[in-house]
Amino acid sequence: DQAMYQKFLREKGFPAFSNFSMHMIFTGNPGTGKTTVAKLIADDLYSIGMLKTNRLVVVGRKDLVSPYGDTAQKTADVIRKAVGGVLFVDEAYSLADNGRGGLGNEAIEVFLTAMEEHKEDTVFIFAGYVEEMQEFLAMNPGIQSRIGYTFHFEDYTAVELTQMYGDKLRK
Repeated sequence: DQAMYQKFLREKGFPAFSNFSMHMIFTGNPGTGKTTVAKLIADDLYSIGMLKTNRLVVVGRKDLVSPYGDTAQKTADVIRKAVGGVLFVDEAYSLADNGRGGLGNEAIEVFLTAMEEHKEDTVFIFAGYVEEMQEFLAMNPGIQSRIGYTFHFEDYTAVELTQMYGDKLRK
């Protein structure tokens, strides 16, 4: 609803909210649907005209960080691929270097600039475990100030998993 309202303001020539951000944090264990929901967000925001494409680019630390001095370039290349769609950084907390040479911090700096430059046309989603993502947010105050939404994905219950399994069998 908020994205549709922003679009409405733009179409009518009114100034959009300057602090509006579609960037997100997803927390939860593996297998809880974080990547699937990111794709649904790409599809939905594309369908209402907020994004130019429903493309979802999924990356991890290995796609961003390089020991050969080109971390900034690798990160910028990934961002360029995602512009107009959704960039999903899985296990984003792994960029919090904690003594690993600062290469993840370099990627974060590139993200901070890009998140501001593309806040109206690209969604950045950072995902990972709850506690580790708190550390990720604490590593640079600029990250949290650019995040518009935080969602926690609960683990599936045994009943839900059984139902999903039954649905797959029927298909």
